[in-house]
Amino acid sequence: MKSFLSKGISIFMAAAISISSLPVMAMASDTPSDWAVNQVNSAISYGLIPETVQGRYQDNITREEFAELLDEVCNDYSGGKGSFIFWDNYNWNEYNTDGHPFTDTQNFAVKRMYCAGIMSGTGNGKFSPNAPLTREQAATMINNLFTFCSKALPAANAAFADNGDISAWALDSVGKVQAAGIMSGVGNNRFAPKDNYTREQSIVTALKTYEVLLGKTPSTGSGSGTTSTGGNANTAPSANTTSGDFNTTFQQLYDELKYYNDSIEIANATESMPPSADDFPEIDSSLKNQFAGKELAIGYLEAARKEMVKAVSCWIDIEIYGMMGYTQGTLTSRTRAKREEIQQHVDKANEYLNKAYSAAN
Repeated sequence: MKSFLSKGISIFMAAAISISSLPVMAMASDTPSDWAVNQVNSAISYGLIPETVQGRYQDNITREEFAELLDEVCNDYSGGKGSFIFWDNYNWNEYNTDGHPFTDTQNFAVKRMYCAGIMSGTGNGKFSPNAPLTREQAATMINNLFTFCSKALPAANAAFADNGDISAWALDSVGKVQAAGIMSGVGNNRFAPKDNYTREQSIVTALKTYEVLLGKTPSTGSGSGTTSTGGNANTAPSANTTSGDFNTTFQQLYDELKYYNDSIEIANATESMPPSADDFPEIDSSLKNQFAGKELAIGYLEAARKEMVKAVSCWIDIEIYGMMGYTQGTLTSRTRAKREEIQQHVDKANEYLNKAYSAAN
């Protein structure tokens, strides 16, 4: 973790944010498709995508690679959610002496996915790690992940022209992930359940899964490899202005605060660099006079911003803990408590933003 103790951190953070928005540097054959590039880059910048799945984006993903991808989603989600710390019970590694459930792989991500009930084997004690993954299999595994996380997706019927081609065991899962906006069709209202799933499709799906786990609207883009709604949900809003009518001014301030508050939550969950408080929009003190009758809405925006500043300042405490010479157990305990505090500030900021929106309308 970089130091937050010097004045120069805001400059560093600005550079870091700019770098994270750049396209992935790779050879042409390793470049994501146009429909996926924004979401792939966003997922990688969050630290959500294992290096083993980066590159060769149009290739079919293997079962083992998909296990590693979902394993990272679980790890990152558990890092920011105290209620999900029981994931540690599944976090086996090379120091564990208990056996592996499969004879054809010793991958610990595979073991965790199997023991969590998210993925299963292919019979006779085998996992078939190098076998490709089909779209209906991916949908089922994503649905299983939500169940394991105690975030079961609402029941929904699949609505594709080729519903009859979807295996009976996958039909429920396909309906749920479609309704949640996590997976969509391949064009012409087809789901193509038996088609293989690619690495870039899997990355986009993992990003959307993570966002839904955090209670967010999935990023735009189809996740199918054929169509895209355009845009990038993780792109910062344009700089706000305090000129113009109240509705325009409020919406600009609200959108930008919401964006940075979401960014804080993601940084906390992934233990990555948070946004700089210097980038948060200022709430001009003259706005309350300028927009008489809307003081409450503006006051809630101010309160939300203060909670966000408190959240970012907690990273300083975490860094100081690392300098104090604590035992690993004490360091882990204090850091976890501080990350829970960050989440509390994020939740409070969201509460104030919701109240601001209600007061403004």
